[in-house]
Formats: sequence, structure tokens, C-alpha cells
Amino acid sequence: MTLSEIRSFVELRMPKEERDTEGIVAAMEQNGLLEESVESESAWEVPHAVAEFIRHLSSRQRLTSPDRISAILSEIARQTALLHDAFSSMDKDAAIHAWKILQQGLEDARCISKANHEAILQNIMAIKSKSDNRSLRERFLFIQELHSRYLSVLGVIVDVGGEMDQRLTELIGVIKHGAGAMGNEPGVPEMSEKMLFLIKRLREDAWTHYHSAIKEVAPLFKQIRHDHGLASSASRVLELVGKNGAVALKPVVEQVKVSKWYEENLFSNYPLEDYVGGVREYTRRPDLGPLSVGIEESIPVLLDEQALCAEVEELGHIPDFLKWIFERYDGYDEHSLINAFHNSLMKNTYATKVSGDKARVDTARSSFQYNPVTIYEP
Repeated sequence: MTLSEIRSFVELRMPKEERDTEGIVAAMEQNGLLEESVESESAWEVPHAVAEFIRHLSSRQRLTSPDRISAILSEIARQTALLHDAFSSMDKDAAIHAWKILQQGLEDARCISKANHEAILQNIMAIKSKSDNRSLRERFLFIQELHSRYLSVLGVIVDVGGEMDQRLTELIGVIKHGAGAMGNEPGVPEMSEKMLFLIKRLREDAWTHYHSAIKEVAPLFKQIRHDHGLASSASRVLELVGKNGAVALKPVVEQVKVSKWYEENLFSNYPLEDYVGGVREYTRRPDLGPLSVGIEESIPVLLDEQALCAEVEELGHIPDFLKWIFERYDGYDEHSLINAFHNSLMKNTYATKVSGDKARVDTARSSFQYNPVTIYEP
């Protein structure tokens, strides 16, 4: 913003006797609300932090890349290892330090998920109400990028068995271990319980926000893709008509049965141009219904892999490990059971033997054929 632009804005907002544009700019610059532009000494810019705060107050959220959540989860994994070392050495101060960083990371990830969910709903509401001032192609490109580059990547992170699920499961195991090892230390039980609540809230909110966004974006993506394809096809045909004349419609006539064809009294160029302009912005207007901020599906119950491994070590011998998991933990989500089966074998040094005979387990949703894995005491 230049000084003249700021002066014009001040004239619209303040009485004449109170207008001191130079003083207002100097005061705002002194308090960090404006900063000198890198392009000119007579122009100013709004600092990024101030712009973010104003954007938050006006509820105009911006999408944050899923890579930001992955970076937070990587830091959570690093602090989880440090917390485990602190518990092993009975260092309460180091544990509290790691706890504070983990608590901030969990809250940051949840706030990003919430802000992104609100931003998605705002953009979808603007598209449905046609108040976004985007052309049909711009809407198509925005929804396509939102679906392919954001939601698809985010699903791999926050869905059951994803990176967030793995990191939080590891953190839960370390917290439970620390609560048992340092349970008599003042403040440790309370901090452990608080961390478990934060983990539970992050896991549920991230899952809810992701699936709610999918329910809103998926049907809109299909609808806009259909409209964009129709408009693109009509534009290509009309472009051929403009270059080659009516002969370009011959392939169309051969593919589409025309009940009647009048060669006389064809409309003039001006109505045709108006018609073409309307087709280029052709948009179907289905009743898409209200925004569904919530979801109807219940959040799947996740299996505690640490408790599973402890039970396996206590039993010592299990003839068919996969069948035992499905029978012992009946009612859990199948993806969670398969994920726990795989992780427990990969992360632990059980004595195992794979049978050459095929076995089968039938569930309410699927049938599994496999070679049984036997766990026995070495």
C-alpha cells in the first residue's frame, strides 16, 4: 500500500479533523502493524503474523499442507524416544520437558486439522452458493487439487493404520510404561492421564475432520467434473464450427440421432454468440443439500498393540496367531486387527513358525485365506 492509497482509505473512515495519515502510518509501523515494503520506501506491507491474525478473526482459513502434520508427527516420534529414555533413567525433569513439547505438538496437529476442516467447508459453501466468483474451469481445478493433492495424502496420514495412528500408539505405550515405572513420582500420574486424553482427542478429531471433508468434497468433485467435461466438449465442437463451419457438426450428427433438422431460418451470429457464451459457463444446479459438519459413521475402536504384545508374551504359545487375534478381540475393526497382527510380528522377537497348510477365517465382512503363524516359547 502506498501513502496515497492509505490516505484515501483514511478519508473514508475518519472525520476530517482527525486525519493525520503520516502519523497513523508511523504509529502502525512503530507497533508492528505495518512494515516498509522491500520494493519501495514509500510503500508499506502488512506483516505475515498480523495478516494471519486478521484472517483468523474474519474466519477466512487457508489450507495447510499435509506435510506440516507429517513434520509434527516426526517431532512427536523423536520426543517419544526421549520420553522413553527419561523413564528408563528415572529422570523426572527430562520427562516433564518431553511432555511439554509433546503436548504442544498434539495441540498443533489438532488445530491444523480443525482449521483445514473449516477452510474446506468455507470453500465448498462458496462454490455451492456461487459466491466464489470462479469460472467453471477454476472450480474444477480447485476441487481436483483439493481432492488429489490434499485429501488423498491426508487420508494416508490420519486414517486407521496411518502414520498418525502408528506414532500415537507408540506414544501411548511409552506413557503407560512410564506411569508404571515412575507412578510414585509427584505429578507423573496426572500428566500421564492428561496426555492420554490429548491423544484420544487428537485421534478422534483428525479422523472426524477427514471423513467429514471427504463426504462434502467427493460428490461435489464428481458433479463439477461432469459439468466441466460437458462444457469442454461443447467448447471443442463450437471451436471446430468456428474454424470449419457446419461441416464440423457431421461427426456429431452421425453419433447423436437428430429427430428433426431445419436448414432454413438459422439464427444469426449474435444469438449464436450469446448461446455459446452461455454454454461455456454451463452449470447444473442440483440440490446438494445442507453441509454435513458431522458424520454418521462411528469412529472405529483401535486395538492397543502394547496390551496385545503383553498378552502374547504371557501366553507363550499360540497355535494360530491370526485366528486367535480375531477370536480374542472380536468387535474391533478388521483393518486395526490386521495392522496389529503385522506390527506385533515385525516389532517383536517372537519364536514363530509358518505352517504350509492353508487356513481360513470368516468375518462379517471378509474371508481370509492364509498360512497359519504359530508362536511358541523358544
